[in-house]
Amino acid sequence: ILHSNTLQSPDGIAVDWIGRNLYWCDKGKSTIEVSKLDGKFRRILIRRQLEEPRAIVLNPFEGLLFWSDWGERPNIGRASMDGSQQRIILEESLGWPNALTIDFIRRKLYFADTREDYIGMIDFDGQNRLIIVDQKTRYTGHISGMSYFESRLYWTDSHSSSVISCPAFNCSYENFIQQMTFHRPMDIKVWHPDRQPSLSRNVKNPCISPLNVDNNQTDDKCLALCLLKSHKSKLSGTCTCPDNYILNDDQYSCRSNCSYSEFVCNNTYKCIPFWWKCDTQNDCGDDSDEPDDCPPFHCNPGQFQCRTHPECILPQQICDGVSNCADGSDEKNCEQHVCMPNQFKCPTFNNITSYCISATNRCDGINDCSNGEDEINCGCPKTAFKCSNKKCISKEWECDGEDDCGDGSDEYEACTQRSCGPLHFRCDSGRCIPYNWKCDGEPDCPTHQDELYCENDGDKNSSFVCDENHFHCDNNHCIQMFYRCDWDDDCGDGSDERNCTMPKCQPDEFQCDKGYKCIRNELRCNGEPNCADQSDEIDCHFECDEENHFLCPNST
Repeated sequence: ILHSNTLQSPDGIAVDWIGRNLYWCDKGKSTIEVSKLDGKFRRILIRRQLEEPRAIVLNPFEGLLFWSDWGERPNIGRASMDGSQQRIILEESLGWPNALTIDFIRRKLYFADTREDYIGMIDFDGQNRLIIVDQKTRYTGHISGMSYFESRLYWTDSHSSSVISCPAFNCSYENFIQQMTFHRPMDIKVWHPDRQPSLSRNVKNPCISPLNVDNNQTDDKCLALCLLKSHKSKLSGTCTCPDNYILNDDQYSCRSNCSYSEFVCNNTYKCIPFWWKCDTQNDCGDDSDEPDDCPPFHCNPGQFQCRTHPECILPQQICDGVSNCADGSDEKNCEQHVCMPNQFKCPTFNNITSYCISATNRCDGINDCSNGEDEINCGCPKTAFKCSNKKCISKEWECDGEDDCGDGSDEYEACTQRSCGPLHFRCDSGRCIPYNWKCDGEPDCPTHQDELYCENDGDKNSSFVCDENHFHCDNNHCIQMFYRCDWDDDCGDGSDERNCTMPKCQPDEFQCDKGYKCIRNELRCNGEPNCADQSDEIDCHFECDEENHFLCPNST
């Protein structure tokens, strides 16, 4: 395991094979992070302007990093691989940009949109956009991952449980190749030297410095991280330190900038919470946090063990203004203590020592700090609603029929005229809820209309319409049209499998027995079932060349 601590919801991952680094997106923390391939020297690379980063790809030859973001304003972004020069290159016509891959030769970036159901292509600057595959085909149901190799695109469709491929510049119906799987495939990577080519002979690796030219010996340019970037079309490497460390003047080594509440590991350039020391876990990676003189540890790893009493408390209870330990050891040195990221520190006031409160109590209209500092200079993030009393609440609580602010400002008169965005369902009260909350079994609208017409009562809501590329289920769900009559209950109420007629297959196609599906003849008896009923692998007869092949006993 390379990383586990402080990860929330890691999604996309990419390898820099030149600088020997690992990059990944954490959509839970809204960050893009980097470390060495062995997990050392972890650093948050980009946090600004990120909301829900998903896919990530690298072009080490030019020191470029690309990512997709599912946030309130879906976009595709670009930066240098050292985190500098961050900018958005595409926003138009994006819903859920979910997969990225690069053509290094033509300098093209391919992307897939799971909500809008298409695959597109742009330049590295976001220009010259071209649609490669659109939703009129049946091959863009839910694209999870995508890769490029030898002028072909390969992608996974988790809805149809298949891997699909076509020529990147001729993705017509007759050129598609689809391979069904028995699970829902997610990401896909092509493993070939051409997908990780070496630098040309006249280009030196900027992360390697010559140690002894005569003996062809080399050494790492940086003691910690070497991150690539391009300056005036020339590839260079920048020395960078892991989180909580600062680059020294020699532009090679790092010095600690750990806080008072952290333990500095001896050899691994890591800062860990002080309560992780002597918790029986090698958190540093060099055992420096687990010396031989550690006292017995009776708590679970991650908990704070009181100094002289066998009591265990949560880290959030350290310096919270309450003596949770009988010996008071959890309230020692609180002036210097650094609160956790999800906490706010109240300053010392009227002989009351500083203490930590939950960040959710910040700007909630109640003075939790002795001097009221938690209610000063209050501002709400763009994903929240700001009440007249300066309290911040979730935007989903706006116009929900309940006084969440406490002063009624979230239930204003114009709620009934409020409009919602394309990714939200509008309640009669004016409340906007994420569209996937509709028909989820839990009423979210005050009058419960988000759960109306969800059962198969033979009456569809006439105000709810699916577009021409989707089938309208009796329960008001919309599924892609090619899932209709595929011998699988995609609607959840069986309505997509009623009144089906057998399709007329082409001469070069095989018709599955029970499913309403045609597959290409070459997929018949290929050892892999492509029909949902596996009828394409029944009554197969194989003949083998006895000199060069062996006939398996289960083959006929």
